[in-house]
Amino acid sequence: KMEEVKVYGRGYRRFYFKGVAGESYAGDIAIDDISFRRCELEKLCSDDDFTCDLPQCIEMDKVCDFQDTCIDGADEKVCGTCDFERGGCGWVNDESADFFWTYAQGSTWYWENKPSTDHTFSNSSGHFLYIERAYPQRQGQKARVMTQFKASGYSCAMSFWYITEGVGTGNLTVWINSTTYNMRKVYENTTPSKDNTWQKQAIPIGAQDEVTVLIEVTVGSGYG
Repeated sequence: KMEEVKVYGRGYRRFYFKGVAGESYAGDIAIDDISFRRCELEKLCSDDDFTCDLPQCIEMDKVCDFQDTCIDGADEKVCGTCDFERGGCGWVNDESADFFWTYAQGSTWYWENKPSTDHTFSNSSGHFLYIERAYPQRQGQKARVMTQFKASGYSCAMSFWYITEGVGTGNLTVWINSTTYNMRKVYENTTPSKDNTWQKQAIPIGAQDEVTVLIEVTVGSGYG
């Protein structure tokens, strides 16, 4: 026998099926083929807001600021780990830098100075952050992207994939700042990637409080 239940109103709903045993041990209850029609959820938060795990919207600049703005603390859990397929995951441009990193997809056009594929999917549909080192950028200018998290344990480490293409590509540097230690350089690369392919780098972080990680690129002498 089929039954249909209409649900009115807006907001989150939780549905329960409750079976109550009767007097006879010979009876049973079963359900099958559950379906929902016209029940698509409306978008809870705007594109300019962050959606917490619980139904709550907060301003994007409250994400990864060392304070639990979400009731469930989700805004401080997303910091750092990111494949860039759903935005920056708490990685933001340093407003004091000379220019900014760009959120992009792979390119199939030879005149575009960016990787043809990402690392996650190894095709042009995947996303990544990159810098354009051609005009209007000038040699010596810097772009920095950064993230923050409250604290790290003794075994904490960071890994990332990078690609540096062309002659005179410039420097790729990773800095770590915290209340435990002052700003310090933990990695620097000045050479192009082997065969213009994605390379992996791992960096130990260790136990620190209120950690800020910055990835910095300095424009080299090369164009393109």
